[in-house]
Amino acid sequence: MVSGGLAGAENYPLLEELNRQTQSLYREVEAGLVRVQLPLPRWLQEASRQDDPLRKWEAALDPQVKRRIEEHQQRLLQGGAGRLSVRISPSTRAATAADDDAQAVFGSWWTVSTESADRQIVLQSRNGTGEPTAIVIHSGGTIDENGRLSLGGPLRMRAQPVSTTFSPNNIGLLLDEAGHVLVPLYVEKDAVPDGRVRVMVGETEGSAVFVGSDDKTQMTILRLEKPAGRPLRFSAMRPAPGSLVMLLNPNSGSGRIALWTGGEKDYGVVVNMDGSVSGIVRFGQFLGGAACQPVIEQLIRAGTVRRAIVGARLAELPADSPLRRRFSELADRPALLVEDIKTRSLAEKGGLRKGDIIVQVGTEPAADLAALAGLLARGGQLRLTILRDGRRMELALQLPEPPTD
Repeated sequence: MVSGGLAGAENYPLLEELNRQTQSLYREVEAGLVRVQLPLPRWLQEASRQDDPLRKWEAALDPQVKRRIEEHQQRLLQGGAGRLSVRISPSTRAATAADDDAQAVFGSWWTVSTESADRQIVLQSRNGTGEPTAIVIHSGGTIDENGRLSLGGPLRMRAQPVSTTFSPNNIGLLLDEAGHVLVPLYVEKDAVPDGRVRVMVGETEGSAVFVGSDDKTQMTILRLEKPAGRPLRFSAMRPAPGSLVMLLNPNSGSGRIALWTGGEKDYGVVVNMDGSVSGIVRFGQFLGGAACQPVIEQLIRAGTVRRAIVGARLAELPADSPLRRRFSELADRPALLVEDIKTRSLAEKGGLRKGDIIVQVGTEPAADLAALAGLLARGGQLRLTILRDGRRMELALQLPEPPTD
């Protein structure tokens, strides 16, 4: 005989344990995440203008249509995605004590907004004090000591103040007790006119001061004016192929568990199953903790990054390069091609030649130029594994120590 209804969690002990561990991991990481409302970087504004249909088809556009498009673009830049109004009719029954919060806002005009970065719908109005409010709905139920949800209880609804100006569009990683935050996006200093950006740590809104940024590694450092949260740990190693990782999308703040295969199609912050941050992946380009650390240290100390100039012009080896067919060892692994070498440069002194193919930097694959830019800020000896005419070789470049002032 088969009975209906939902199957109990005890029928899937492994899945239930995985669910608990995943929740625990996210709670640990969440304490070190900072939601950030960044201004649009100037380099991104310029890139957007290049593809702006208003520029391409300006002569053919009707002036009235052009004006409406410009107004819509301006709303998007300010965080607005569109609005519609609805009417909530007054209640026809006598109010009770439980209705006190909700009654104050019945009969008023509300706005349904989809402006939040996580795409959730927010119902907003203005109460008697003129402050914006939102309805918060509690579906009822409790969570037991094992983390299981027990459904039941009355449906409760209350109104609470909400922010109408904070629209997070990126995440930051809390680095230390002083409140320094790493944001995986390059933002120029002059794009932050007053030097401050709005942030949220947990459920608390605040602000952070711009500290510095680095265009080579696409990183920005902020400092919370009121430090809060729990700093995250960085790992020096990238995940092994086949590992489970948590991938956090900087733009939306969403997360998912994924099987690590190199990050060719992924974008986000990569978190190991022990709660440490492995690095930042950008569709195959991986900036690990070892490459991040020297850049972070210089930005915190001086607000800018000074790195060694090796005197070599490098390019990422494309997937369809004839060299990959010529040298089977390359296969589809990431690599950097040495296109030119300056005389009397660090690269030449270290034995690097034009035509060499760099396949490994230190213990890491030669993934991309951003990772190399991070390591060049470290100083000391930089070991390279190269292919020269198909032969594998080891070289060492001696980099000057980074400034300490």
